[in-house]
Amino acid sequence: MHLTQRILTILPNVCLMNQRLEKLLKMNDEKQTEFVLFALAKEYEQIGDTQNALNYYQILEKDYENNTGFYYHFAKLLFQMQEITRFREIIKKGQEVCKAQKDTHALAELTGLYNECIEDDE
Repeated sequence: MHLTQRILTILPNVCLMNQRLEKLLKMNDEKQTEFVLFALAKEYEQIGDTQNALNYYQILEKDYENNTGFYYHFAKLLFQMQEITRFREIIKKGQEVCKAQKDTHALAELTGLYNECIEDDE
């Protein structure tokens, strides 16, 4: 496949991502919710903007710390960024929140992620 053909196949996906990002940013301006913040973090991850993704996860941690759903994704991003100390902190904090919320599914996911990443790291 020629470069021009590759670019033409990629462009529609890039446009869709930009449209989604624009919509999410507008929604966030209108009313910030944990759903929109999480969606923004994931969207930024998809386009490779790890700093903005990290910023939105940090807002979730600060403002919605009792939501168990984002800790897994936040920790995974930190591990990919080789922020191992912070990765461990988020895993531990997420596990504590999951136990307090009695969210055994999220707790198991966090524990599995920790075991997988630490095993791979050694």
